[in-house]
Amino acid sequence: MASYYSRLANRVRRSLLIFSHDLVMIPAAWLGSYWFRFNLGQIPDEYWSQGVRTLPWVMLVQAVCFYLFDLHKGVWRFASLPDMVRIVKAVALGVVACMALLFILYRLEFIPRSMVVLYPVLLLLLLSGPRLLYRWSKDHRLEMSSGTRVLIVGAGQAGEMLARDLRRMQSHPYQPVAFVDD
Repeated sequence: MASYYSRLANRVRRSLLIFSHDLVMIPAAWLGSYWFRFNLGQIPDEYWSQGVRTLPWVMLVQAVCFYLFDLHKGVWRFASLPDMVRIVKAVALGVVACMALLFILYRLEFIPRSMVVLYPVLLLLLLSGPRLLYRWSKDHRLEMSSGTRVLIVGAGQAGEMLARDLRRMQSHPYQPVAFVDD
């Protein structure tokens, strides 16, 4: 029973950490987009103040979209194409909803039109980049060991995790070389 609660606590902690990371990336992308819009230079005061004023709305809408698409449930060690598709969907829906809300509230005054392109691109990079970099760093450390060559029956997620674990742990005598599946 204690093991169950320990695993649950770890899962909740990991989800909170991932969600916190994603929330921090929203202002970085939003305000960074203003900075890029003005060629990495001084942002005019009226644009800066509007960017800061609209940031809570952007964070709220984008956080809801992140939650709806379960971005907090992903395991960075196994980040894959379906995770990236969920990120793209969450960002796309969030941008459309944010721009609609900001149009209703502020008529998009002092919000550059280029934000519709810059913000989602920057947010996609800031959300997917660390996930892919983390996975790459974990996979890059995996080196082929000299051991008994084995076939893994089943090419699904469980087979992939088994292959990664076998390649990661140097203390075992097995080296996965192929998958067999129907």
